[in-house]
Amino acid sequence: MVSVMLTIRVRSVLVLLLFGMQLSSLALAQSPRAVLPSGNHDFGTVKQGQRLTHVLSIRNTGSAPLRIERIELDAPGITTRFKPDVPPGGEGTITLEWDTTQANGEAQAIAEIHLNDPDRPEIPYQLRAVVKAPIEFLPYPAVFFAAYQDETPEKRVKLVNNEEIPLHIEQIEFPQDHYEVGLDTIEPGKVYELRVKVRAGVPLGRYSEPIYLLTNRSQKPRLQVLANLFVKPDFYTFPESVNFGSLSLEALDRQPQLLEMLTQIVIVTNRSGPVEIQSVHSDLPFLQISRTPASGTSERFRFDIALIRNKMQRGKIAGTIRVTTNDPKLPELSIPMSGEVR
Repeated sequence: MVSVMLTIRVRSVLVLLLFGMQLSSLALAQSPRAVLPSGNHDFGTVKQGQRLTHVLSIRNTGSAPLRIERIELDAPGITTRFKPDVPPGGEGTITLEWDTTQANGEAQAIAEIHLNDPDRPEIPYQLRAVVKAPIEFLPYPAVFFAAYQDETPEKRVKLVNNEEIPLHIEQIEFPQDHYEVGLDTIEPGKVYELRVKVRAGVPLGRYSEPIYLLTNRSQKPRLQVLANLFVKPDFYTFPESVNFGSLSLEALDRQPQLLEMLTQIVIVTNRSGPVEIQSVHSDLPFLQISRTPASGTSERFRFDIALIRNKMQRGKIAGTIRVTTNDPKLPELSIPMSGEVR
């Protein structure tokens, strides 16, 4: 009797297993299956502001309806249109439109297609293009200088006209007390080279000023190149200031080794020759300052600025380190300190 009951139970289990396998096979047999072409499309070289369109075909070779649940885009200016359902054996389309107004140079974007296909629930599709602005500045529409007062470095910017109408530079406006500016014609109406040279004797400091090129263009006739200039004194610090960031007293207590990692380094250089540092002091009581070399004269000094934990209090860090020297031209340097203690 027991043997008969065991046999019945075994048969029941086998029947359930076979039924489950059949259901699983049936579910697999009725799954959608997405088929797309290669996962990228290259538009080639296009004009900035041009609207690009690409139609992507998607086939369903499965036996259940394929559903496009959503499409996620990772770049501005791209939109998409599609019908969400593709019947078994049918074909649908996804239209991708790209407004390249905000794109420049070698641009790419990813459209991630989310489907109900169990084998391919997410399919990335890449769009690529080389976007040419109407007027290109090479390497970019700006020049950067760091110079001493007696130096006159020069930088060049190339202008390339990618439009069919010839470009003519009719006038250049620039800060004449800081720069000498000229224009060379490489290819008339097409390619120009702007020369920007720093004048000698510009006062110490930082300057960020526009250079305007007035053109014959009907739209945006005035082009801009930004000139950035830092005139360094012979005696200067690098960096010019120190920011400790946001400091947590609890974190410093848990990990005292962080104090050593937070030590800041400042290099003081005198281009004119050796100088003697007579004193170094700060209005912030929780700073410990050491210098190398510790005494004597040198053209270059290193300052290690460390924090003293038991003197730190919560609040803003706002103070300076003052360095006095025997240099009659610049007897004192000031190094700003900033940050926050929480």
